[in-house]
Amino acid sequence: MSVLLRGGLVVNADAAVLADVLIQGETIAAVGPNLVAPEGTKVIDVTGKQIFPGMPCSIWLAMVAGWCVMAGCFGSSQGRVG
Repeated sequence: MSVLLRGGLVVNADAAVLADVLIQGETIAAVGPNLVAPEGTKVIDVTGKQIFPGMPCSIWLAMVAGWCVMAGCFGSSQGRVG
């Protein structure tokens, strides 16, 4: 299953930028502005949310739901959006 997180603030160790994150299966396939969603991809609007690509799930479990999205935290990330 593919998921496109659209329009969030992507945060890593170096910077924070407005971008999309494409997740295919259990892999972060692309990060960038205005990514094209492959056919059949679930698109989730995460405007106003922070995205932390690849952050371990254990950290996610300690966070308050609703203010960020854990891209790459499989099995829990999409259910916590919105």
